[in-house]
Amino acid sequence: MKIETMLHDEIEQKLEKLKNMEVGSEEYKNAVEGLTKLLDRAIELDKHNVEHQEKLDAREDENKDRLIRNILSGLGIAIPAGLTIWGTLKSLKFEETGTVTTLVGRGFINKLLPRK
Repeated sequence: MKIETMLHDEIEQKLEKLKNMEVGSEEYKNAVEGLTKLLDRAIELDKHNVEHQEKLDAREDENKDRLIRNILSGLGIAIPAGLTIWGTLKSLKFEETGTVTTLVGRGFINKLLPRK
């Protein structure tokens, strides 16, 4: 049995006993004091559970954000590189004589093999 369940059961039992006691008696005051402490513990436990769930949700969101960021970074590298290679291959196919004469072909070759 979970601690939370046991705590709530105990609170319910204390409330039932409290109904049968005489208001203002010493026994009633002690029972109210004990019930108050149990209720405080129950509230603290609920706060802890909410905070824990919020942290889990935040961590899950961070993981999703990191995955999307990594995918976009990878695409940011792969797409221009793939386009450059594709353009170079198409230019070389067009310029089969071995001399690249078009501006587009030269641009792709220079992008692929930059001169310093």
